Amino acid sequence: MDKEPKFAVGGSDPDLAKAKSALYSALVADAKIVRGRIVSLLELLLPYLNDPANYTADGTRLLSRPKSILMGRIKRSFPEIIRKIDFDIRSSVRSAINTTVDSQIESMSKKKLPVPTRQEADIVKEEALLGLGRDFPRGSGVTYENRLSRIERVHSKQLERIVGSTHTENAKSKITSDVRTALLHSSPGPTPVQNGSLAKKVMRLSSAESMRLVNEAESGLFASAGVEFAYWRLSPSHKWEGGGEICEQMASRESSDINALVKQRDAALMTEGLYLIKNWPSYPHPFCKCFAEAAI
Repeated sequence: MDKEPKFAVGGSDPDLAKAKSALYSALVADAKIVRGRIVSLLELLLPYLNDPANYTADGTRLLSRPKSILMGRIKRSFPEIIRKIDFDIRSSVRSAINTTVDSQIESMSKKKLPVPTRQEADIVKEEALLGLGRDFPRGSGVTYENRLSRIERVHSKQLERIVGSTHTENAKSKITSDVRTALLHSSPGPTPVQNGSLAKKVMRLSSAESMRLVNEAESGLFASAGVEFAYWRLSPSHKWEGGGEICEQMASRESSDINALVKQRDAALMTEGLYLIKNWPSYPHPFCKCFAEAAI
């Protein structure tokens, strides 16, 4: 469908759209807190990296003792920083789920749709949060914990390689620059950082896990309340690209089965982007900002 369906972007409830925009802003702020943890790690290493006395006379590498101290700091501090990041991400996910469930219940109430009890809503929230321990994509065997552990392993080894490196000249400048790049840069920078820096990796992980589990919380909430149909809506900030993008396809999809069911129930519903909750689509791609809007 080339033409943008009515309400496909942002949905039909302005208050729900505002809540979604506020959620996205909160997730960006949460990701910056995670980045701050990486900044603290860099600040811990910089006094040793910036001291010329810690380098050989020919300026090609770190002296053995300062290098040993730096290696020790990396080995001790890295796991601690990752634990704090894990706490931050879990807190962000929980907050996103809670905010989403509460704003969806408010929207459902305005539409005179059935809403879950407080106890049912709390169960939905906790079940969605447990998704951090489930593999995604389903069947992959890879969980959030696996992803964070791999980030820790890959980037701690990378830092150790940089600190132990030898250069033809000016090792102080090059090692310091490479450490900063590996920790904080969003782009490869002077030294290639495969798939981005540590900060970029954990910020992306924080946002991706929050959005994925928000999607699960919405479908779980509707199912618990007995809502049978819901719309796939695009983020309020989405710019329609002609209908070919995967989320636009989902928001404009029509099905003969859905049309027949709507007609059978004599419901005055638009059918573009309408799904049965029991057949709710899987999360389509990382960082998807789409959301669900309850119908009947």
